Amino acid sequence: MSSEPILLIGAGGQAHSIVDLIEGIQGYQIVGVVDLADGIQGSIYGYPQVKLKAALDEYQGHVVIAIGDNFQREKLSNDLKKRNSHIVFPSLVHSAAEVSQRAILGEGSVIMAGALINAGAMIGRGALINSQSCIEHDCQVGDFASVAPNATLGGRVNIAQRTSIGLAAIVKHNISIASDVCVGAGALVLNSVESRSTVVFGSPAKVIRSRDIDEPYL
Repeated sequence: MSSEPILLIGAGGQAHSIVDLIEGIQGYQIVGVVDLADGIQGSIYGYPQVKLKAALDEYQGHVVIAIGDNFQREKLSNDLKKRNSHIVFPSLVHSAAEVSQRAILGEGSVIMAGALINAGAMIGRGALINSQSCIEHDCQVGDFASVAPNATLGGRVNIAQRTSIGLAAIVKHNISIASDVCVGAGALVLNSVESRSTVVFGSPAKVIRSRDIDEPYL
């Protein structure tokens, strides 16, 4: 069975995890890893590091953006599409994840090891579902949102675009969270969060401050 070429954009910790993911599934062969600093030479786990311009000028294969920050992942995805309309962002599912056949995965979404995505869930374009997280039935995870390791979304939770759910956070069923919200590690979200671009923390969780849309949080 032939394998499709796939290029990783990003050379940090998220890239290390995604290399493992790709090696564990059939259908792709990693052809290189782009370090966005464009200065580091060498390899990651044996895969050559290449410069962005050289990698994408004529490239017509698959691309995965291996960047944890939601805003940066969306920005780069949009920039790459404008630069090269031939590239494809596949959805990638780790062999140790469990995804219902009744779930829908958006273009460029990444589902890491041990994640559970239940029936009726909709995972948006470029969303990142991390290790051992649980997305219960009929949830909606927006474009370029992320759910951190061991976080849990109860049934019918709606997470808007670019929102980040932190490590081991719990979001009660039927809750909606606005876009560009950062839910802190270990938070217990019992009420919907309507304020955009905020930081939510605590048990029970409360809005503690506003944030810029591109503010680093990792």
